[in-house]
Amino acid sequence: MRAIKVECQKRRKTIRARAKREQAKWTGFKDEAREAYRWWSGRAPKKHQLSVTESDSLAAHNIPEALLPIWRSERRHYDYALAPDARAEQFLEWAESEPDEVRARLMEHWQLSDRQLAKAERAAYDERDHGEEEVPF
Repeated sequence: MRAIKVECQKRRKTIRARAKREQAKWTGFKDEAREAYRWWSGRAPKKHQLSVTESDSLAAHNIPEALLPIWRSERRHYDYALAPDARAEQFLEWAESEPDEVRARLMEHWQLSDRQLAKAERAAYDERDHGEEEVPF
């Protein structure tokens, strides 16, 4: 009885393994046919989609550092379906075509930064003890 049970288990394993191999062969065939159809129909195979953060980061590498504050506020207006280089290129074209707008936004950014810096310095000054300091000698 035990021998029959062991033999049945071995046969089941071989049948399952054969079925998995056959399924993998047909799945692979379907994938190859799908890719061939995409090329034949003029559609390229799907590539890895970049996340929003990755796309923004890669595009920011192609933008001058002086324009990064504006890029951070405007990056959502450029289509994420485009390659990061194309998004950066569109942004730079916009910056060249609208120099007054860019100048105004940069001035606004630096004024905000100056105000934030002054506020932080005031807070640091207020945290210190302003009593008369003792002379060590």
